[in-house]
Amino acid sequence: MNLTPARKVALVVLLSVSIFIVLQSCKVVEPTSPATVGFQPDDLPVPDGLVQDRSESVGFEYTILKPCVLTYKGGRGVEYVVKFYKESMPTYNWQLVSESKGNPTMLTFVNNAEKSVISVHKKSSTYTVVKISRGLK
Repeated sequence: MNLTPARKVALVVLLSVSIFIVLQSCKVVEPTSPATVGFQPDDLPVPDGLVQDRSESVGFEYTILKPCVLTYKGGRGVEYVVKFYKESMPTYNWQLVSESKGNPTMLTFVNNAEKSVISVHKKSSTYTVVKISRGLK
């Protein structure tokens, strides 16, 4: 292919502009807050009697997403905690899509853009550990 100098310049300009446009559309989305220990999204309720273990919890807040891993521990039985989440999450626009009973009992909820997996671990008849992992669907 034999190009004239003017066509070579036009081709280089066209390729440069194309690359610039592609790179501009691939911007990195930065969180609106830094990683936060003890992060507590307002749409993930916590049962009475459970306290967040800050050494095992961290989260980020983006404009519309709130990815996090949270751990709660306390003096509530598994049945109470499972019932709490099944009744409370829908009031925050979360829909239960799956449940797996056992130790741990696993509850999976989704909303418009995210998924939260709640695992409820029985440590004794009155002591439970709850782990919540939240991210994109």
